[in-house]
Amino acid sequence: MWRLATRDVTPPLESGEVAPVIPSGAAVLAHIFRIHRDPSYFPDPLKFDPSRFEAIDAAEGGGDDSAGARARSAFVGFGAGRHPCLGERLAKLEVKIFVGGVLREFDVAMEGGGEVPDVDPDNIHGAWPKEKFGLVFNRKAKAWKMLKK
Repeated sequence: MWRLATRDVTPPLESGEVAPVIPSGAAVLAHIFRIHRDPSYFPDPLKFDPSRFEAIDAAEGGGDDSAGARARSAFVGFGAGRHPCLGERLAKLEVKIFVGGVLREFDVAMEGGGEVPDVDPDNIHGAWPKEKFGLVFNRKAKAWKMLKK
């Protein structure tokens, strides 16, 4: 996610060091991958824990859970601010339908029975693995057959 700076900005640093000035008109890129793995927003960020987003859902529902509100502002998968992505709901629905369809038809496993490799945190283009890996899709046996006309 990037924006253009509308004025000269000196960002604050927690370390107390003096940050370089970002000049007006400069393109500023938010490294969303790093934000989503920041332990101050998401404890144990590399652990698969879908329940961490329950706090986000509570914050969206008007709850005053401060952890949920903090996590909601930190999760920027579809943009943030006044103009987030209009297609967010459709995109999430499409992913659920697609993944559900694949998992209904196939057993999915790592090639060679290995583990999913770590992702490269310095890649600004997204969550890319550090090394290549393969997936094996084995079609599930059907317990029933569909009737064709």
